[in-house]
Amino acid sequence: KGFLPGLIPGIVLGAFLGGNIANFIPDTPLRLAFIAAIIFMGVSYARSKAPE
Repeated sequence: KGFLPGLIPGIVLGAFLGGNIANFIPDTPLRLAFIAAIIFMGVSYARSKAPE
């Protein structure tokens, strides 16, 4: 039918593990990692070519 049923277990497991791991990382490094990820995604989006 689609690829969504295959993605759901990974989404649930990733959200659970990510939330638990984030509890063990100090606040400042976690914020810096989030900022770096957002900047990376923004630069990647800005550099990508528009679809034709």
